[in-house]
Amino acid sequence: ERTMPATCTTGAPMPGTDPLSNERAQLLIRLLVMAFRCDLTRYASFMLANRWDNRQFPWLGIGEIGGPNNGTYEKGHHALSHDQTATGADLQRKVLMDELAQLAFLVKELASTTEPGGTLLTNSLVICGSEHQNGAHQVWEVPLVFAGQAGGRLTTGRDLKFGYKQVQYANALASALQLGGLPVDKFGTHGTGGLPGL
Repeated sequence: ERTMPATCTTGAPMPGTDPLSNERAQLLIRLLVMAFRCDLTRYASFMLANRWDNRQFPWLGIGEIGGPNNGTYEKGHHALSHDQTATGADLQRKVLMDELAQLAFLVKELASTTEPGGTLLTNSLVICGSEHQNGAHQVWEVPLVFAGQAGGRLTTGRDLKFGYKQVQYANALASALQLGGLPVDKFGTHGTGGLPGL
């Protein structure tokens, strides 16, 4: 039976926010960190955005976003992610930087929570990725961010490059499970193993 650590506090109730806003995302991130801090869970998955939600980003001051989809203009993030014009690429960078700022918020929240052996970030593994590269949905050659040290099993501060078809979600997830102490050879239908040298 689990018992809550003495340092576990739930904090004040969270106010309502726009469902697609950064404020709501950060409230959910704080809730996730609280669940880790209170040892209510040890695993979580958090999707900041679903490209099909066609969300807008009014707080970025970039106006309506959209782009071509099957020969017609479509509003929202999904169509923008397929816009390969210079303007589309610039808007995609602005949206991506905003999304990465939410990752930084999560990492900062984990790093500011102390526990035996360091911080929650020291004892955690955070993986961030996207299924988009060059305007196409794919699972190969996508950039991934691994944050945290997985209890000392992951060396941070490195920029690793892998061969084509090695950097895919399945192999990254296999590595995450291995770093978590689970003896898996591969993950998923397309998995070929873990990321070598991770």
